[in-house]
Amino acid sequence: GGAVAADGGERVASASEQVGAILRAMVHGVEEQHGRPVLTAQDCMTAPVLCCEETDSIARVERSMDNRRIKGMPVVTSSSNPDGSGGGVLVGLVTKRELKQAKAANISRAKAVRSCMIQTSRVRVVPQDMPLDEVEQLVFGQDVGFLPVVDSLESMQPVGLLTRTDLLRQRAYYGSLHYHNKGFADPLENRATWLKLRKKLKKFD
Repeated sequence: GGAVAADGGERVASASEQVGAILRAMVHGVEEQHGRPVLTAQDCMTAPVLCCEETDSIARVERSMDNRRIKGMPVVTSSSNPDGSGGGVLVGLVTKRELKQAKAANISRAKAVRSCMIQTSRVRVVPQDMPLDEVEQLVFGQDVGFLPVVDSLESMQPVGLLTRTDLLRQRAYYGSLHYHNKGFADPLENRATWLKLRKKLKKFD
């Protein structure tokens, strides 16, 4: 009985997902017909994205994150040619959590970051032209903190990074951190006043 019920639940979930996909496609079609552009991942991603190479040491990656006050970085292949070409393909993601786990496991900070990164087979990646509502389903529906954005799923060249804050800002739920330029993040010093104000008002949330 339990197996049958589980199977039935999966069928309902699958049918629901199909209906959702059809409805989203219809909405996109109506928006395009009326001249309203469909927002995509590239409209709210943080770009250009800071990447590290898989051969970079854990220590170097950790310094980069600390210096730039960021919590995660896409990991790309190292350049295979003297002129610098042949690299830059996304192979993984590293966040503060992986660095802490590496330290707890006594992994040498001189080792390459690929020794502790999350491989792409376990990382959600989206193409830059993916509709924003589908991106939101991934981030909020599956509790994804960092979402690398690539130019295409074939070339896997990273062009940006998406977080929950990026999506909330785009939907005007987080106006205090609004970007003046959708493609480039404001420096922290330009947001200092808003950040201080939000911290004071947080007790009233």
